[in-house]
Amino acid sequence: MGLGYAVYYFKEVVPNYEAQAKADLQDMYALQDNYEKSHSSYVGTFSQLGFSRGGRLNSNVLTSEDGRYRYQLVRIVPDQYGRIVKYSIEARPAA
Repeated sequence: MGLGYAVYYFKEVVPNYEAQAKADLQDMYALQDNYEKSHSSYVGTFSQLGFSRGGRLNSNVLTSEDGRYRYQLVRIVPDQYGRIVKYSIEARPAA
């Protein structure tokens, strides 16, 4: 077994958790955009968003299904009427 096998093993067998986190973020932003189109506001909590990819929701922190990443809505900016017009989603390794 040489270096080529090690590279192949890492590329093909070792899970790429960052790719899953990126896919989760893209899904969350798409859900937020869909919600905003029908409600004229973004949501301020994940429980309002209804993101159900098997993660665990604790307060406003969503942990990925595999427990490797935590997501949180941050920098939430409401307008004068209380509608959320800007937000960010933060993704961090859970451990």
